[in-house]
Amino acid sequence: MNVRIESSKIVKPLYDACCGARRRRRPAESRAAQPCSTGSPYDVYMAVIYAFRPPTPPNAALEPGPSPRRLAVYREWAGELADGGDAVLLNDRGGALFVEAPVSAPLAAVMPFGPSPELLRLHPSRRRPRRPGAGARAAQAVFRCGSLVIGFTSHHRVAYGQAAGNFLVAWGLASRRLPVAPHVRERGRPPLARGLAAGEATTLRVSVNGRTRMRPAVPRGYFGNLVLWAFPRCAAGELASRPVQHAAKLIRRAVARADDAYFRSFVDFASSGAVEAEGLAATADESQAVLCPDVEVDSWLGIDFYELDFGGGGGGGGPFYFTPSYLPMEGTVFLVPSFAGDGGIDAYVALFETHLDEFKKICYTY
Repeated sequence: MNVRIESSKIVKPLYDACCGARRRRRPAESRAAQPCSTGSPYDVYMAVIYAFRPPTPPNAALEPGPSPRRLAVYREWAGELADGGDAVLLNDRGGALFVEAPVSAPLAAVMPFGPSPELLRLHPSRRRPRRPGAGARAAQAVFRCGSLVIGFTSHHRVAYGQAAGNFLVAWGLASRRLPVAPHVRERGRPPLARGLAAGEATTLRVSVNGRTRMRPAVPRGYFGNLVLWAFPRCAAGELASRPVQHAAKLIRRAVARADDAYFRSFVDFASSGAVEAEGLAATADESQAVLCPDVEVDSWLGIDFYELDFGGGGGGGGPFYFTPSYLPMEGTVFLVPSFAGDGGIDAYVALFETHLDEFKKICYTY
């Protein structure tokens, strides 16, 4: 797959034209790290891929990538990433990276996308930029057959899946000149910040979205991070010998404990100054590429991936395919809505090749 970069630019927020006739001043420097104050997301760029059938929308509808007006509303994406992963909003210097790259092959030649480093060629680099900004990065790749692929990369400490999905839907609406509901930003209280022995314990790390668990519920349009983890734990022998209903019950109980009180206690602790005073470090370490004997499950079932619409495509403007990109972290599972459109669920599981046969055996036995 020959990918040739045709153009690369930094899209800066356009504050003086933001939100229609309402003029907005460029904000002063502010910190937006861990916007919901949970403080747990990885210090890493997450990458996803959208594929659209031809005919593709005109370049004018997509350029210059994430609309400057939209970027002014979702200005966290323009933040400079300071040392330690904080997103420092220096909007007079920052911006979002947008790359245009034609591909010599037809899309059918590489579909469906397999979990390969080759996928990273459809994204701007996920390394930390030397220049300021680029909290969000998008690559627009047009294949020889006319299909359009958008490779979107965003820093996990700026926003997690649902918030990033809201921004992408807003980008599509803006490209079609349709109104976009503003996302919610709390201003009154600014945020602060395999082959195991039978007796060996294994932990499942499940990401839990706090939007609907807090009381009152957090608005769906809120932009930022509001994810914590639940940790169901069990001995490997017990897990393998009991029916699958037993595992489901353990998971359900652990997730239920991540309730309003749990989220509020985490926010209160993160805002108390104890993290800085005690020199505490984040538990999420993206360099820990092997989770075995543990597993992490991230559910993306409630994210509107298929609502991204630039106005092109045959039979509708939305993508016909969505997938997480290549993320070589053993033991990570992503659950996403099936692109078949039948209400099913696709599971993307990252395992070592030596564990695949045993994994298949378990899947088709229980």
